[in-house]
Amino acid sequence: MKPFLISLFLLCGTVVFSQDCTINAYQSLEYKDKKATVCGVVTQVYAAKSTQGKPVYLNFGGQFPNHSFTVVVWERDQSKFQLDLSEYEGKHIAVTGTVKEYDEKGQIVLRDPKNINIIK
Repeated sequence: MKPFLISLFLLCGTVVFSQDCTINAYQSLEYKDKKATVCGVVTQVYAAKSTQGKPVYLNFGGQFPNHSFTVVVWERDQSKFQLDLSEYEGKHIAVTGTVKEYDEKGQIVLRDPKNINIIK
């Protein structure tokens, strides 16, 4: 009985979490100016150290400039993250925030580490 309950709990937890993903990276502009949870694989992490504000970009769907969606973390917020942002590369993640458009692509500016999760 105990293994059954554990399996049931894990299955329900997965179903609940998967429902939290509002959209994938390619659909992001459909939610422009709306809060959404975008899920996908981070294909590139780029630290723009010579750019004002020293942002780190987490690109989905390809490497810059062929990506489909970007998460931006400005330098002032980077110290809030326990995990080095480069560790997200290659990981399937969920990020929540207001989707904005930048260079005809969807983007979320991430300020709080509570709004990004690695999907196991």
